[in-house]
Amino acid sequence: GINYIGMEGELNGCINDVHRMQHLIEQLDFPRDSSSQRVLLDDGSTPQRPTMANLRAAIAWLVQDASAGDAFFFHYSGHGGRVQTDDGFHETLCPLDMHGAGMLEDTELFETMVRPLPSGCRLTCILDACHSAGALNLPF
Repeated sequence: GINYIGMEGELNGCINDVHRMQHLIEQLDFPRDSSSQRVLLDDGSTPQRPTMANLRAAIAWLVQDASAGDAFFFHYSGHGGRVQTDDGFHETLCPLDMHGAGMLEDTELFETMVRPLPSGCRLTCILDACHSAGALNLPF
């Protein structure tokens, strides 16, 4: 959850969204311990902030050692964006350090979070951000 505290474009509800989502996924029998979840908030309440490097590391952690029958849950609440490249528009997630590190593009999200999953895995992904409808760059 990224509220972009003290920054231009500050949001007010993203951290609260994460706390509410934690209660929901607990009801769905996802464990809440630190070995089962990586929570990145920009209010200083978590060990890691939602920077580009930490988002990438959390995504890699999420899908590592995935096997058939596993169920994964990814939730993002923060700014989303859209950039134009030679091959069209790409939807993005905006990490806390986006002005220096850039934005996390849909193609990278697909390659790092979706493609590594073997058949038989389930990934539930909730993206609460502008332009997030195509943010996983799914081929279907």
